[in-house]
Amino acid sequence: MTFLILSILGVFFMNKLSVRLNPNESLPSVNVNYSWPNSSPYSLEREVTSILESGFSIIKGLSKLSSKSSKSSGYITLEFDKYTDIDNVRFEVATIIRQLYKKLPEKVSYPVISLNKPNDDISNRAFLSYNINAPENAFQIQKTVKNQLEPIIGSIKNVDKTEVYGASPKEYVINYNFNTLKQLQISKQDIITALQQQFAKESLGDISYRKEYITLAINSNEELNWHMPIKKIEDRILYLDDIATIKEAEQEVQNYYRLNGKNAITLSIYADKNANTILLAKEVDTKIKEITKLLPKRYSVIQTYNATEYLEIERNKIYERTAYTVAILLLFIYYKISI
Repeated sequence: MTFLILSILGVFFMNKLSVRLNPNESLPSVNVNYSWPNSSPYSLEREVTSILESGFSIIKGLSKLSSKSSKSSGYITLEFDKYTDIDNVRFEVATIIRQLYKKLPEKVSYPVISLNKPNDDISNRAFLSYNINAPENAFQIQKTVKNQLEPIIGSIKNVDKTEVYGASPKEYVINYNFNTLKQLQISKQDIITALQQQFAKESLGDISYRKEYITLAINSNEELNWHMPIKKIEDRILYLDDIATIKEAEQEVQNYYRLNGKNAITLSIYADKNANTILLAKEVDTKIKEITKLLPKRYSVIQTYNATEYLEIERNKIYERTAYTVAILLLFIYYKISI
């Protein structure tokens, strides 16, 4: 009877336990890193990353191919199914690199191969990832996700943090005519100084809060106003919008985020260390579906990674085995009593 009571209590409290992805089930993967001094992300992606990806895509057992092309450097990650011999894959990757390296630009470094160690830094990996697509530019999609999706998901209990990436931020570009500035005796530094004064932060001092010192500051001008004085010449004050044109534009792309060769806006979700990720994944997915209905039309949110799928399968196996074990023990006890 005592055993039966303890078994029932164990089943009742099982969902309260911390459940995370079993590190032994992590898929084998290979990283290929390379660099090209002073290259732009676009050039690196087009002349190096794409060429290597096309070669790696034919490797047997490849389940996922992802890459990141940044300024002067990049890497490709190849993930394989659990039946793949990672040592043989490393040899095959090295062979493909030797064949393709002569096609790469002259100053590109020889790609370096490294095997991932699945058990390293497990707690710092996202356990859920979603791709957000819409017929808009990447910056607008990312802005919508940050304003409408990320704050709600980040506030869910046991969600440690969220990350949104895949688009370049905006910046303001100031164009001016050098000859005009020279005639007016205005230097580039005069414009820089005026901008620094316009957008400078004024310190209010430090305060102590919970044994930590926090610096308080306010913006000298909260509104974005380009009608700012640059220099006074005789009785005339010259303003920035009189001598230059200002336009908003996306920053130069610093990173290309691609999944299986396609650009994407990605929302990654990280769980607290002691969270039950199976229950948390279900809660997050339910909330995502609710929020998706409130997003602008033609927005689609697709789950691309869920680390708890394997855990849930294994948990159900444990439930089934436990039920069989309890049933056999009860039959054994009943048999003993009958005798």
